[in-house]
Amino acid sequence: QGCQTVLNGHYYKFLGACRSIQQAAGLDTEHLSRRLTAMQEAFVRTFRHVRSGLFVDAVGSNHSSLHANAIALYAGLVPAQTRPAVLGHLRQKGMVCGVWFADFLLQGLIEAGQADFAFDLMTRDDPRSWSNMLAEGATACMEAWGADQKWNTSWCHGWASAPIPLLVEHFLGIRHVEPGWRVIRIQPRMPRGLKSLGLHLTLPQGKLTVTYSRSERTELYSLYVPVGVRVEGPGDHWVARSADAKRGAYLFERGLRQGTI
Repeated sequence: QGCQTVLNGHYYKFLGACRSIQQAAGLDTEHLSRRLTAMQEAFVRTFRHVRSGLFVDAVGSNHSSLHANAIALYAGLVPAQTRPAVLGHLRQKGMVCGVWFADFLLQGLIEAGQADFAFDLMTRDDPRSWSNMLAEGATACMEAWGADQKWNTSWCHGWASAPIPLLVEHFLGIRHVEPGWRVIRIQPRMPRGLKSLGLHLTLPQGKLTVTYSRSERTELYSLYVPVGVRVEGPGDHWVARSADAKRGAYLFERGLRQGTI
């Protein structure tokens, strides 16, 4: 009841998406930018607990749920001085949420530089995990973590497929920059627990293929894109060992050192 943290966090993220649409359309974003700044300040002032630094569930509440703090992180509303407390709280809580909300939790963690922790949550073997779905005989993502958690659980539910876009857009870091995938940007954020990964993605121009592997000293990122697709990135200490734009073939390498990943 009352003014809730989760709803306001979602609304702030929605307004940010609206501003991005305005920018893409060449429209003036000044009004929305001012509104977002004001809402960010109001959100922190209203929902952050003064002593703990955590976000409470609603106005008048002293309870700090995983949901309230995860949505604040996902929406980019956690001040720098509060981030250690929020991340520590999320680590303590674990995946104490439904399948639908897990996507916001994992996205927020990866954007905050916590890819290792996000991958750990994705691959755990407990009642709230994708592993549990497989143990129950699922051949697609289920509506809930297990059939006993919802009496009419769907055994094929799109909202439960958070690991798929996370693997593509965040871990492998593949995003389109222009409509129709004419330009793509790669910014991989691979967790330490993921030694290798491959992907085939069908674009309007043809098939995109990515392979990633890591040894004790080196990471390799191989990318093949259809002719006519331009590639940006990856930066962040990655070096192009070979790049043939005419063939759409790229190979990037990065030496491993403490703090690289």
